[in-house]
Amino acid sequence: MPLPALGSYEAKTKKPSLDGFLDELVLGDRDMDNDKEKQLQRNAVALMTLHSAKGLEFPQVYMVGLEEGILPHHRSLDNDEAGVDEERRLCYVGVTRARERLTLSLPLTRMKWGKPRDTIPSRFLYEMTGQAESPQAIAKRQQAIREASANRRRKPAQRSASRKKSKE
Repeated sequence: MPLPALGSYEAKTKKPSLDGFLDELVLGDRDMDNDKEKQLQRNAVALMTLHSAKGLEFPQVYMVGLEEGILPHHRSLDNDEAGVDEERRLCYVGVTRARERLTLSLPLTRMKWGKPRDTIPSRFLYEMTGQAESPQAIAKRQQAIREASANRRRKPAQRSASRKKSKE
C-alpha cells in the first residue's frame, strides 16, 4: 500500500531519495507553506507561539502554562514594567484568537531540577478576572508560596532528625 506522503514527495521532486523524503517528512515541508489560512484549513491541531498567532483566528484556543515565569516570562520580570507590558500584549493576542472557546490552564506543580515545584498563577489570570494585584501584593504572595514550599520540604528532614535523637 503506497504512502500518500511518499507519492506526493515523488511527484514534486526531480531526483527522489530516501534522505530527501525523510528530510521533508521530519522538517515538515508542508508546514513551511506561507499561506497560513491554507494551513488552517486542514483539520488538525496547530501548535504555535503567540507571536505567530497574530492575525489568525481559531475555533478553539488552548493557552497553557499561564504561570509566573512562563507568561509573563521570567526575563520580562527582571526588566522594567515595559517587559511585562509586552508580555501582557502577547497574552491579549492569544486570548483574542479564539472564535468559540478559550481554555486557559496552568499546572499546580512543575518538575524543575528533578523535583516538583509549586507554581504561581500568572498575574494576567488575575487581571482577566478583575482581581488584579499590585506588584507588591504579587511579591508577597510569591514569598508566602516559597516559604510554604520550603516548610513542606523541611518537615521530613526535621522528623528524621528527631527520630535519631529519640533512639539515642
